[in-house]
Amino acid sequence: ENRDIHKEWIINVHYAKNDSFEELKIYPNPTNGRINMQFRNILTFPTRIDIFNNLGKKVYMEMISKTGNFTAEANLSAFPTGIYLVKYSQTMKPLTIILKEH
Repeated sequence: ENRDIHKEWIINVHYAKNDSFEELKIYPNPTNGRINMQFRNILTFPTRIDIFNNLGKKVYMEMISKTGNFTAEANLSAFPTGIYLVKYSQTMKPLTIILKEH
């Protein structure tokens, strides 16, 4: 029997704010698993991005040799449904990403 499986991924994002501006915006929402991370006013070099699953295991890491304003992409489509935390080198408080399968 041949069955077609269709998956959709939705990511809900809670933004961390630093004073009057957002340093990181993650989009699109909803998404098929690929996310864009738009950084603003980044002062550290290089910028390290870590994504952790809800058990605290690091599932993604990237080092970016940029400062200022830039956008990075990550593909989360291979990850199972769950809650993920995004941390980057300029912040202590992680952002929460909820990855849902529909």
